[in-house]
Amino acid sequence: MATGVGREASRCFAAVQGIDFSGARLAGEALWWATLQPQNNQRWRLTRLTSLAALVGSSQRRAVLAYLRQAIVTSQASLWALDFSFALPAVLLDQQRSWREWLAGVARWPDDAPGFGRYWAARARERTGRSNVLRQTERHHGAHLCAYHPHLVYQTFYGVREVLAPLSAEAGTAILPFDYPRLAQAQRVLVEALPAATLRRVGWPDRGYKSRGRGKWEQQRVREQLVQRLATQLTISSPARQVILANTGGDALDAVLAAWGAIQAWSRVDHEALAKDALCQREGYEYV
Repeated sequence: MATGVGREASRCFAAVQGIDFSGARLAGEALWWATLQPQNNQRWRLTRLTSLAALVGSSQRRAVLAYLRQAIVTSQASLWALDFSFALPAVLLDQQRSWREWLAGVARWPDDAPGFGRYWAARARERTGRSNVLRQTERHHGAHLCAYHPHLVYQTFYGVREVLAPLSAEAGTAILPFDYPRLAQAQRVLVEALPAATLRRVGWPDRGYKSRGRGKWEQQRVREQLVQRLATQLTISSPARQVILANTGGDALDAVLAAWGAIQAWSRVDHEALAKDALCQREGYEYV
């Protein structure tokens, strides 16, 4: 996929893939995949919306993440929007190590996800006096929890170790913002998504549509409102709408939002500036 950057480059993507990620032991039911494809009028159509469990026939983390890796590495002309943190705050990292060196370290990590989180929380306290330290992109997009927080650490750890680390060695894969030099020859591009930040950016409700925090009728009402608004931006079939509304965990909706937010961001952000930004090259950027 020979491509430059910016608005014109979005036309080179044959598909945008949104992944609402999960690092849970039984990840398959919560890990959803949405595919957007362009229409003749440059509007995007939702053509796939499914859980990985339905595709793989198993919810086991190892099986579904292996399936996801294979799907990514065999894709062509695709933008993949993955809902997990690609990096950690630069203040916690060794200054002499690049992002790829940190990535290799995570691939060799001798402990489990909770141990990973405890290690970085302890380092954060040593260096800043606080255990919850956000990246610049997280602060900018209104996040409250850091990438290694107990609520997020499984996503971060398994996303980085089981998805990014293996794929980083693939010549046809560009993981942004770290791989902008690879972009012209890339067959697939991976970016970090954050559905809640996309909702905040456009001024839509960013909470209350999932199965925690409110009664089910209020959750349903918020999901209906969000689907109606998304339908003004995307072509969504009636069966797909019903899938989104029936998925009380909000994972199906988040997968669609990840894809939609990423393709919008692709045309909006200053790619040249991101490629030159030393901080982004160490701690990543959310394409929302």
